[in-house]
Amino acid sequence: MEEGETSIIQKCVEDDPTKITAKIISEAYNLGDSLAINVMHEIGNILGFGLSSVINLLNPEVIIVGGWNVGSCVRQS
Repeated sequence: MEEGETSIIQKCVEDDPTKITAKIISEAYNLGDSLAINVMHEIGNILGFGLSSVINLLNPEVIIVGGWNVGSCVRQS
């Protein structure tokens, strides 16, 4: 983040990065927090690279991505 910028995440964890969770990042993302948006985009890129490697290596017929946080990547209006 740029110097002087604040994030909802920082406020939620009281400036203690060991308290950051996926749920906090997801909630901050849904509120439009720029740090959370950057984190989610980076996670999406890494996940995409990993899945494309698995697809190219194993040629599966189906890829299923699941878990409680998968739906949280869709920003609420």
